[in-house]
Amino acid sequence: MPFLPMALDSIVNQTYTNLEIICINDGSSDETPLVLEEYAKKDKRIRVIHNESNLKLIGTLNKAIGLAKGDFIARMDADDISHLDRIEKLLTVLINEKVDVVSCNSEFIDMEGKKVSKGFLKAITSVEIKFASYFFTPIGHPNLLSRKELFLQHTYSTDSNAYHTEDYELWTRMIRNGVRFANNDEVLYSYRFNDNSVSRKFEEIQKTNFVKSAQIHQESLLERELNRDVVRVAVNRFENPSISFIKAGFELIDEISTVFVQNEKPTKQAIKSLRFIVTTQKTDVAIQALKIGNLKLKFHASFLLLKIISFNFLNKKYRNYIFSKF
Repeated sequence: MPFLPMALDSIVNQTYTNLEIICINDGSSDETPLVLEEYAKKDKRIRVIHNESNLKLIGTLNKAIGLAKGDFIARMDADDISHLDRIEKLLTVLINEKVDVVSCNSEFIDMEGKKVSKGFLKAITSVEIKFASYFFTPIGHPNLLSRKELFLQHTYSTDSNAYHTEDYELWTRMIRNGVRFANNDEVLYSYRFNDNSVSRKFEEIQKTNFVKSAQIHQESLLERELNRDVVRVAVNRFENPSISFIKAGFELIDEISTVFVQNEKPTKQAIKSLRFIVTTQKTDVAIQALKIGNLKLKFHASFLLLKIISFNFLNKKYRNYIFSKF
């Protein structure tokens, strides 16, 4: 609740003013209901809904979408801050690029609101995001803007396998159904690091369900069954892997890249962008193995990381990525 007024101020003061602001109180026991009602008195665009029982995130998201009257849906979390031109700029991208869902770059702030770091978007265009979805979540969830009809056609899953990775599960399902995504590389959203956030509390469940969703997505592309431990490496959600699994994970990344290019037939410029995503994904895997592996794995990961960096260090974009990691 301490951050709720800042979140609300960042929405009611948007440069794009034709808004219906739906605020759902999902059983808060603090002063959240009072704050929401006070804001609703001052701004007729605000609709406050108090859930009779705790629906949690997925149920509340689906409920909010069903209540929305407009043609577009924009999200945000109650402890974050939207930059004042966020919705206007995202709507412009969505219309001009003829895509269905758009998100943006973010900066990360601490509990006091001090900037900690800036995000690095690996994927911007629709083809980049589609490819990146086989390895990581390619767009931000709380900072998205989408056509409402899509969320009516593709609701958030209530299956237990989607718990705490509901966004990634939905994006991959949408992508397999032909939905087009884009990112705006401008920083238009401030994401607050919060030790009490749901993702921090349920990190293990999130990892497990992310890998399950990724395996379904990858198997759909490759049309064969995959070893889950190899998938864990390819999506950088692993613990104590062997050197052989690291190797197999790298091979899976390369196989996905080869099949994707064969299927999509992207332009030469797009292929360069996809190679960048492959390189950064392997870099992330090597860094993680270096952090958590035993002595033998650390040595192997150091060799892999030095090899990747030396082959790509002349690439300015890659250098910027490496500097953002350390």
